[in-house]
Amino acid sequence: MSTLTTRTDWISPNLLTLLETYNISPRRSLGQAFLNDQQTILSIVGDLCSYQTEIFIEIGTGPGMLTYELAQQACTVVSIEIDKRFVPLHNDLFSDLKTPPLILYEDARDVNEKRVFDTLRCKENNQSNLNSDAECGVISRGGIPVKKIEPSSSSYDMKEEETIVHHPLRNEANVHTMPPYVLFGNLPYYLTTELILSSLTHFPRMRCALFMIQQDVTSRLIASPGSKRYGPLAIASQLFGHWEVRRTVSRQSFYPVPRVTSKLVELIPSDDSEARLLAGSPAFHTFLVALFQSRRKTIGNALSASIKLTDQEARLSRALSLFIQQNNLSSSVRAESLNPSQLAELFQLLQA
Repeated sequence: MSTLTTRTDWISPNLLTLLETYNISPRRSLGQAFLNDQQTILSIVGDLCSYQTEIFIEIGTGPGMLTYELAQQACTVVSIEIDKRFVPLHNDLFSDLKTPPLILYEDARDVNEKRVFDTLRCKENNQSNLNSDAECGVISRGGIPVKKIEPSSSSYDMKEEETIVHHPLRNEANVHTMPPYVLFGNLPYYLTTELILSSLTHFPRMRCALFMIQQDVTSRLIASPGSKRYGPLAIASQLFGHWEVRRTVSRQSFYPVPRVTSKLVELIPSDDSEARLLAGSPAFHTFLVALFQSRRKTIGNALSASIKLTDQEARLSRALSLFIQQNNLSSSVRAESLNPSQLAELFQLLQA
């Protein structure tokens, strides 16, 4: 296989040549559409660098053109890529960088904050020993061979999520400390909802997130109670923080050219750490999905239909009555009319 060995060979807009050299074709099954416009790439890197943080975590490395530009300016870049076909390309592309990005060839839905933290800490403690990469779980960094690893379990599994609900003032002394970081990524359209929700779960201490998404999804992120687009994605993410649209990105900026226009959106986390943790709770996500399957029913009927509490009907009734009374609501109110904070309160009352 031929390779491109000088940086001159990599200069955009020759993404097609780059992919052809390494015999890589975009896979529809992975929703791959790669940024192919250098000006857009540099603009996004400029946005990221404006946050003035030392660590960046990327969801979806792809060919690595944006990753390369960011790594030239940032202290630490950790990028997650599920497609191992990019390994030879990445090893060549990043080999001339003073501080090459650290690439984890895994499913981004399985990577969490603690996984990144432990990998960075292990790498920091073993910089001079390449053999330590297998122990650290490092897959590739500037030419290091690929090593198979097992994904670590989430720091915020269901058992811990239940603890968060019952004991919101948990002791943070025993929790890892991650330096400030920014999360970003060009998200595959078919996985946008799942990746955003898993990001809330796995990266609760993010300084902010910057995502490239399908334009149509934007209305679902900022939807208000009562609207047709309002649902679990809007509720969880708005409880976590608030969204801002940074810019529109033409579909011509991608290869292959998608059928839709994209938006670059920013998620700015709330100062309320308890709200952020609840927003990332998988149990809360499951509750919302079940509840909104009956979005047109009254809240009482929707709960009865979605939550299997046949042996605890009295408890459900008490929690619902208390919720309606505290919020001065009608008993005929529907789930789709409740704001994120109210739905969070209802979930917690049901868990108590």
